[in-house]
Amino acid sequence: MRAPARGGRPEVHHARWIQVDRPETRSPARTRVQTGRAREPRIQEEVAASGAGVPLVVALERLDGSLSRYDTVAFPEGHPRADANLRYAERLVKFLLWPRGGWRAIVGGPPSVGEHIRRVYAADGERSFDYHFMGEQVHGRQFKVTRCAAQVVPASREAGQHLGRHLDGCRIGFDLGASDLKCRRWSTARRSSARRSCGSRSSRPTRRIIGRRSARR
Repeated sequence: MRAPARGGRPEVHHARWIQVDRPETRSPARTRVQTGRAREPRIQEEVAASGAGVPLVVALERLDGSLSRYDTVAFPEGHPRADANLRYAERLVKFLLWPRGGWRAIVGGPPSVGEHIRRVYAADGERSFDYHFMGEQVHGRQFKVTRCAAQVVPASREAGQHLGRHLDGCRIGFDLGASDLKCRRWSTARRSSARRSCGSRSSRPTRRIIGRRSARR
């Protein structure tokens, strides 16, 4: 975290997960709230300081065979801080699962971590909503957690896919901005015969704003 910028707020580098320092005065309603993103840098620093870190790998497999992999470190089995791995791994899987997607989670690392994820991401587990939503509703199959050693987790297999690429016809774009809710319609239509007689082009892209609602309070 860098020196405070204008307005007294600290300047944060957003390329990494944000490290949040605890304020001196905490609201009673927020005493139990602590995001997983605030935990990651601190756990990594603790593992590095201990000198006993072991690899922890989380991979997500999708229906097309592509696989997204994330490598980090954790405390080994039997370490006094090994219990911190469980909450950290659960939050890590959660934050990876939603933006990347997948019907199967492969957890390579300490056995207790993989077993904890398998127990939490189950039909009757703490993350039962994620289990049903990412499994049956999104990918059409039962969500599965596979635990193994970090060395046998498959390499990343990311596959690109072309979307759209249609240059003719009508388009509807939806822009959910910070202050406005806009819906824009792009259409390619021929000008009327009256406009053609004035020397304008017979076909020209036109933009029409069909809806706009200000969200300012």
